[in-house]
Parts: sequence; C-alpha cells; structure tokens
Amino acid sequence: MKNYWVLSRPKRKLILVPDLLAIFSSIVEGEKWKGNREIQLEFEKALTDAQWKANNISKDGSGGRTYAVLLFMLGLWYEDPKDGVRITIAGQEILDGISSVEILTKQLLNYQYPSAYSIKGSVNVSKDYKIWPFRFLINILLDGQLSEITQEEIAFCIIPYAKKMNDIQFCINKIQNFRSNPDKIILEALKITETSEDNLKNISNTAINQIEYTGFFVEDYKRRSLKLNPSNLYEIRKKINDLRTSFIQNAEDEVLYQTRYGSGIKKTKDYSKSTRSSMNFNPNERKIITELSIISVSRPIYSFSDDLIDEISKRIGASKKLVKSTLLKYPIKNNTNQFYNSFIQISKGGNEVAKDFEIRTLNIYNRGFGFDSEWVGSKSRHPDIIIYLDKKNYRHGIIDTKAYKEYNLPLDHKNKMAYTYIPNFETIEYRGEIYNLAFYGYVAGGFSSTIQKSFSELVNMTNIPGHYITAENLLYLLEKMIENKINKNEIFNYFCLNQEITPKSINIQ
Repeated sequence: MKNYWVLSRPKRKLILVPDLLAIFSSIVEGEKWKGNREIQLEFEKALTDAQWKANNISKDGSGGRTYAVLLFMLGLWYEDPKDGVRITIAGQEILDGISSVEILTKQLLNYQYPSAYSIKGSVNVSKDYKIWPFRFLINILLDGQLSEITQEEIAFCIIPYAKKMNDIQFCINKIQNFRSNPDKIILEALKITETSEDNLKNISNTAINQIEYTGFFVEDYKRRSLKLNPSNLYEIRKKINDLRTSFIQNAEDEVLYQTRYGSGIKKTKDYSKSTRSSMNFNPNERKIITELSIISVSRPIYSFSDDLIDEISKRIGASKKLVKSTLLKYPIKNNTNQFYNSFIQISKGGNEVAKDFEIRTLNIYNRGFGFDSEWVGSKSRHPDIIIYLDKKNYRHGIIDTKAYKEYNLPLDHKNKMAYTYIPNFETIEYRGEIYNLAFYGYVAGGFSSTIQKSFSELVNMTNIPGHYITAENLLYLLEKMIENKINKNEIFNYFCLNQEITPKSINIQ
C-alpha cells in the first residue's frame, strides 16, 4: 500500500476535461470497458486525432486507459456489470455545457481517500488515509498560520503525513521545520513513503495544477505554490461550509460509490437518478458522433451544414445520408456550449495550453467569422495568427494570443509587436496577391488593470491601429455576427479601434 496521496495525471490541468469526457462518452458509453482492448484503442486513437496526446498509439490501449482513469478519479463515470460504462450526473452536466468549473470544483473538494479510485490495485492508497485531500490544502491556508505553501512543502510535509482532516497542525509544524532544515524533512518523507523525491514532487505539482482550477488561488506561473486569493475568502469559506461533512461509504462498490460521488451540483439524494440513459446509437452512428466530438474540440459548430456532413463522411467513409440522419438525432447546443466553456477556460490556462488556445482562436476567426486565417505561431519571429480579412482591398491583420487571466502587455511584448511583427508583416503575399497590414490585436483570457496604459504606449510606438479583446468578448462578437446584428465590415472597423473591444465600447445591442 502507498503511504502518500495518489492523483491521476495524464493532464495535470483540468481545463480540457470537458473535451476529453465528450470523446470518451461518444465512444465508450454503454460499452464494456474493463479488458476491452478494442474500444480502449479506439478511444486512444480518437484522443490522438483530437491532438490530445502524441501520435503514438499503444498496442493495448494503455494510453486511452490513462485518460479514462482521470475521468474516473473525478467521479464522471463508472462501469455497470450489466449496462457497461455509464456517465454520472456530474459528467452529464458537463456534457450539457453547465459550468465545468462549478462542477469540477465540487468534485475536487469531495474527492476523498478511500475512494473507488484510491482502492484500485494499481493505486492502493493506505487505508490509514481518510481525508479529503484538496479540502485539506485549502483548510491549512484558511487556518491562518501560513499565507502560502510551496510545491516542495506539499510534497514532503503534507502528501505523506496528512491522513486525517485534523492533521493540519502536525503538517504546519512539518512545514515550519522544513523551512529551517529541508534536507532532514525530505529524508524523513522518503523513508516513510518508500518512494522517490521526483514522484512526491510530481504528485504535489499535479495537486497544485488541479486545485488551481477552482479559481480560489493567486496564481504564480514562475513559483509553484498555493496562496488563497484574499478577495475570495468569503466565497471559499462558504463553499467549504456547504460541502458534505461525512465520507462516502462503500468505496469497494464502484457503482454505488461513483453515483454518489458524481451526483452533480443539484445535490440530489436520490442516487437512482445519478446516471443518465445511454445514447441510443448503433456502432456506425457512434463513429459519426465520435468524429463530431473530435471536431467540436477545436472549433464552434452552429449547424450541421453540408460542409460538416461532407467532412465527417470523408473522414470515416460513411454515406452523407447516414451522417446527416445521425447528426439530426444529436443536440447541437451541447457542442456549442461545450466549445464556448472550454475556450474560455483554456484562454486562462497559461503556457501549458497556449498552443490549444492559439488553434481554437484561429478556428473562431476562420470557421466562425468566416475569415481566411492561418496559424503561424510555431514559426520564430511570427505572431500567432494572420487574418486575411479584406480580400477586395488586400488587407490583413496579425493576432497574438495570450492564455492568461490578467495579461498586462509587458515591454518586451510591446517591442516584439512594434519592431518585429509589424515591420516583418507590413506587406505579405497571399494567393498571388500583395496584402497590406491593416491592424494588429491581442486575444487573452483577461487583462490586468494596467493594460489600457500599456496598450496606449504600444499605439504610440507604431502607425498601425490595433485592439485587444478577451476570449469571452470575442465569442460575444461572433454571436452578434451570427445573429446578423453586425457585419464583417463593422468587425474590421472594430479591429482598428486602438482600444479594448467590449460590448459597451462598440455599443452592440
């Protein structure tokens, strides 16, 4: 048995969990999972197609199983001996586009040892651990003796020793001793756990990345640590006080445990309602829905257009008639809501999801707005996206994406835009025509309070107009175009406003 906390970590951040669950559900729901190598390989291939994992399919589906374990650990599915894989209510709420942050925050704070995950032979956390680990990390900071806990302090002073919720003072003492004599505490932790220093650090890093998803903490991308956001203390205490106060029993009964753990944010006590009916699709139809889920990961889908039907038909070799009839059975709103929620979360996810954010932003410009756009972010001395917006007058724009909650446009970024990107892309050739640079822009999850001043400084450094916009407002702008409340020419003008684009600033009704 393991004398330390264990967490599944194929992806340490939880931002992409809704996309992963959608693909998993489309392939596996209603099917046998345990020992079913064929369907495990199919799931792994779908993850590769969706660019979730590297393009190296295992021989036995182990890559797919690793990702499925993360979803299982979070209480989003279980396997019924008769009915196969079932998605819990919490999982269904995520698939329906309900706030994944609210749902997964509840799942994290109710994650416990023992659980249906922790007692599995491959995990096997000691029975001495009877604790809500993520809740413990919050409580040790709410205690007030420590304002911050670092990755190493969590690794060597909490993960091995926090077995009960009342072990807070013991772990605080360990942390204080660690700060004066780290080598001694590390050796003690390694002796007790009988594992490696790197393993404990990896678990600690995973815990930090996963709990940061709640939004309760001040994030520091350079220093891996946890520090509660002082402006959220009331909300955090209320959230903790509203949680269940007794452990879920019968961890060995997977079906009963997972239905209780995954009961969703409606807090129903009728656990018979904690699952949903499986989608009624035959194997050929399932392949179509899976392909739709893969496509939906990276771009918004507003209708089952002829182009989409043709694309899916070519990808899997199904007739267009079958693709169309299958898609008409599927609630398209789920895909749109899920893309929106996922896009907004990724926009704040930091460097780990920066490329995902770039690609999805690209697809909003070309698949959403309908502008010819290309991703060039992998090339040195290039912005992330080029938009060929005005093909009549041959004008284009350049976009840089920043997956930050509070992007502040630092000096080196201003210099890069003013003295590298703009001069290098002032004129470019596209499809045999010479295009002239008309604007530049930034898309981010959010902006700091100093962004207006910093952006004004950039405006004075170049004669090309620009803009900045949050991911949420970019989606809002797209919705207004879809509703025919603004047109492409107006959008072009917004991109040249030399200010932030918001519903208020451009007066979109």
